[in-house]
Amino acid sequence: MTTSRSGLAYDIYLGVDRLDIETVDTQFGESSTALTSGPGRSAGGVTASTVRQMSASPSIGGSVTVCYTKWDGSRHWTFPATYLGEDEYGPWVGQARGAALERPGARFESPWHVVVLFPRDGFTAGFYESPKAVGYVGIGDQISVYIDITTTPTWMHIAEGSAVSMADLDLDVVKQLDGTIFVDDRDEFAEHQVAMAYPPDVIEQAEANCARVLGAVQNNDEPYATVGQAWLDGFIATRSRA
Repeated sequence: MTTSRSGLAYDIYLGVDRLDIETVDTQFGESSTALTSGPGRSAGGVTASTVRQMSASPSIGGSVTVCYTKWDGSRHWTFPATYLGEDEYGPWVGQARGAALERPGARFESPWHVVVLFPRDGFTAGFYESPKAVGYVGIGDQISVYIDITTTPTWMHIAEGSAVSMADLDLDVVKQLDGTIFVDDRDEFAEHQVAMAYPPDVIEQAEANCARVLGAVQNNDEPYATVGQAWLDGFIATRSRA
């Protein structure tokens, strides 16, 4: 079985810096999780009753906490989102314009509406509102689609609703508004293989997932052709009516 590790979104609320979780399967109602001790764990610990497996999909319109970690369990980006639904590609959430994105030492408010796909696979894919629609010019203003290569997303119940958590594996497939497509952060991937002791199977799978996703984006395969944009348009329309 491929080595799996994901950060646990609930640790954000407990103030825990690092927590390891091993997962077997992440489909709703079929995931098996086993908490293991890790550096920075609170004295009280986190018990199986604190976080519950997803027995069914989250409610449409319900709150979702999105929590990325790094492979060593340290915190990465976290942000609030809204559950939009699921299709053949996986569950989708919407991140509203103005939502706060946070990681240790950094915080900013999103200038765009974004929808994010969480396949039962080793990546997540964000589809961005055009900056022309919001008059925004700045970091990321040329991004159309941004795909993070990750561990398999894990869904769980928390006190605030639902959460999805995965470990970021550095590699990113980026599509810009002008159609330029490239792989970013290869240097971080090489560095973290050593610094965070990525297992060989994780390295191999991340590289394979990156190559597969890159090919799909280059070929304009779905959901990168029209499906992602349709989810984004629907989310923006819903926000406009709110």
